[in-house]
Amino acid sequence: MGIIDAIRDALSTKEKREELEKLNLEDIIDNPQYGRIPEEDLTYVQPVDLNKEADIVNALTELKRGNLVVLNIKPVMSNKALRNAAVQKLRDECVDKLGGDISMISHEKILVVPKGMRIVARGG
Repeated sequence: MGIIDAIRDALSTKEKREELEKLNLEDIIDNPQYGRIPEEDLTYVQPVDLNKEADIVNALTELKRGNLVVLNIKPVMSNKALRNAAVQKLRDECVDKLGGDISMISHEKILVVPKGMRIVARGG
């Protein structure tokens, strides 16, 4: 059964629709009937605040583990030289040495992904 068929089935009767309307999103997301992913198969989205150079090392460690990093650069926005040097180091290590990808996702956030993933930019 495809996802469209599952949605049609979930909305197919008045009783099913009323049952869905009673649920909160948290109830649906946390529903144990869908099972859990084994710990060794998990990929994490790791938030990292950029305060000092050691935070770049932490971000790179997460990438080497195969995790995604959302880097918050707000703490260093006032120090443009530090911000740019840190992001340049992260970019060089991530893209050139580890085969990952990096992209701005907001004025204060940078998404960094490990090898085997690419970030698709929105058409503007």
